[in-house]
Amino acid sequence: MLNQLQSLWRTWRRGREHAAEIRRLKFASYDDYVAAQLKTNAAKRDRVWVRGDELQQLAKLIAELTPGPRFGLCHGVRNGAEVRTLRELLHCEIWGTEISPSAAEFPFVIQWDFHKLKPEWLGRADFIYSNSLDHSYDPTACLAGWLSCLSSRGRCYVHWSQEHDHTDFGKNGSDCFQATRNGYVQLIESVGRLEEVIETDPDGQRCLFVCRSKAATVSAAA
Repeated sequence: MLNQLQSLWRTWRRGREHAAEIRRLKFASYDDYVAAQLKTNAAKRDRVWVRGDELQQLAKLIAELTPGPRFGLCHGVRNGAEVRTLRELLHCEIWGTEISPSAAEFPFVIQWDFHKLKPEWLGRADFIYSNSLDHSYDPTACLAGWLSCLSSRGRCYVHWSQEHDHTDFGKNGSDCFQATRNGYVQLIESVGRLEEVIETDPDGQRCLFVCRSKAATVSAAA
């Protein structure tokens, strides 16, 4: 009996810890979600979150892990800065997605909800990059979808910073998924395989999670 109670306590405590590390904002409708994203996009359209040195580091990493990449995707790119830079550095076909109609104003960017998949993407992308998973209303399904688009040698690079773990969660409706670094690890391992974590900031405030689909990892090990 005591062992059963201890087991129940541990399960309850793990659930509480998990809840504290991953927070999601629910919307009354999909239209409300889109409206929140468009509002933030309009306010921050000219802002570039990722730094130039981080894109240099990312391009080098992609070239090392997937030599000669042919096709890549960047999700939630706003003005497409990372798409243009990575195209210059990697010399391959790369497209970005942005839910706002403003996507049409930028080269190599399409208006698209990154939760949705284009059939021609499935199993084709040698890499996928995003620093916008915090804008997902369903991060588990979203990340699983991205992983399904990877080629057999592809990797998904998810950029995290302490900004993705706001203490005032819910104040900005567009940032509808908030998580600690460990929360991101839990999410990734629930749908794929975390390969490594790359620090992109000397103070440990920002990092890249490098992940693959479970199927690809098993296939590579076989």
